Formats: sequence, C-alpha cells, structure tokens
Amino acid sequence: MKVGRIGRSGVEGRCIVEGLVEGPLPSEPDFVQFLRTWERERRDEGFEFRVTVDGGRFDVHAHELEVPAPEVGRDPIDALTAGLEELVDALPEASRSSMHSTLRAVVYGKGTARRTLFAIRAPGVLEVVEDRALAETVEPPKPDLSQQARKVAFWVTLLLATLVFLVWGPGFSPLGWKDVSTVDPTAVVIESAPGGIVLERLEREPGARGAWSAVLRRDAAATTPASGDADAWLAWLGDARGRANLEWRDANGALLRVDPIDTAALEIGRELTLAIPVPPEGAARLRFGW
Repeated sequence: MKVGRIGRSGVEGRCIVEGLVEGPLPSEPDFVQFLRTWERERRDEGFEFRVTVDGGRFDVHAHELEVPAPEVGRDPIDALTAGLEELVDALPEASRSSMHSTLRAVVYGKGTARRTLFAIRAPGVLEVVEDRALAETVEPPKPDLSQQARKVAFWVTLLLATLVFLVWGPGFSPLGWKDVSTVDPTAVVIESAPGGIVLERLEREPGARGAWSAVLRRDAAATTPASGDADAWLAWLGDARGRANLEWRDANGALLRVDPIDTAALEIGRELTLAIPVPPEGAARLRFGW
C-alpha cells in the first residue's frame, strides 16, 4: 500500500493524517517491543507512523500521511480509533494521564471534509472529536517519482549546488552573506486562529542581515473545548503543550512553508517576541495556527 504526502487540500476518497501522540515510557521491558509491533500493524493498515523512543518518552508521529481510504479495508477513522485505544490500554493507568495527542485526520468525500481529532483527556481517556465541513479546493494527486528518479534528482541537485558554491562561494561566507529577501514585513497580511493568542506583527531588524521576529500577544488561555468542536480541541491542546505554527502563504493563498514555534513562555496579558526564519520568497500572508 502506498502512503504519500500532500498539502491541506484533499482528493475524494483520501484520508489525511497529521500530528503526534506522545507519552512516558513505562518501565516494563516489553513495551518497546510492543511499540514496534504496534507500528508494524498500523503500517499493514496503511498508516505509516514513525515511532521514536528517547529520554524516557515515546512519540508516535504522522506527517501529512495520505491513505487511500478504500484500501484500509474499513473506515479509516475506526481503524485509527482502534489502534489508539490499543496503545492507550497498553500503558499502565498511572502513566496514561501524562499522554498528549494532537493527532487528527480528514476524510474527503463528495465536496465535504470529515475532520476528526484524537485527543487524550485526563485521566488518560481517548476522546474522538469529529465534525464535518466543506472540503477545500481539490488538487489532483502528484505523480510519485520512482526510487531511481529520486536518486537521479538528488545527485543532479548536489552537482548544481557544488557548482554554485565553487563559482559564488565567497558570497555565501558568514562575512559576505546578504539577506536578499524582498518580503516587506509591514505588507504581510497576518491573522490568528481562535484560542487566546494573537499574532500582533512582524518585525525585522535594520540592515542587510536584519533578523526576523514575530510578536505574539496572549489575551486569554484557550477555553475548555465543547464536545464536537475540533478547532477548539486543537487550540486547547496546542495551548496546553505550548506549541503552535506559523503558516506562510503567497498572495493566492498557496501554502509556502510552516514554521513550528514555542508559545509556552507567553503569559496572559503579555507579549512575546520570537525569532523566526527569513520568510519564504513571495510570502504575502502569515497565519498563527495550532
């Protein structure tokens, strides 16, 4: 079964899965083996999760997985729910309250998008929150390059990069680097997702190498989500974990890049200035989201 990546738009009959589940690593010696078995079983169902174990915790990560829904063999949401229930039940009860989940899925139908959020609320209970909305603009699936074609593309890119460095290398040195971004921070349209945090403005230090920053303001903590409100659940979970995203788009609304940010230090009634990477060329809109 092929699993690929696409953007925020979807094709009818596709299920898009994003986000992660994380939790403490129990002391049972067989738990790591359970995670590997669980990962393999989900792969057999078409969900290519990446499971990592580090520093006494484990992560189950999905990065824009595209699953052909009919090939899952059953409703992909039911399959994901069953798999996550198995994962939660495998942890000792005392450890479940320390689990977090931002895992979410969208199943595209005829002009609709069925959105589902898999949250874990205290004391470690899986909460499946679902709503429906109009689907975004449908994009045709991108062609899947063969492994050989990807290798050729890699070596060609490496060769071109080497030639560029040999010819213009001195211009890229730490002393000679120029920030050639033409993006005007005052011209970028900014907006914020609901949830108590507002993206106030973009700033750039003067000079050719001026650093970029985003200024955030917290008006309130994210409210307790209502049943069935997937957007409120995302805001509540993101706020609780202190993690959010900045989404760069061009003038036509096409997504250019997503920068993860840390909002844990932002207090109610205060502003927080975060250093951010140089905006992608052509950026005209910036959205704070969860």
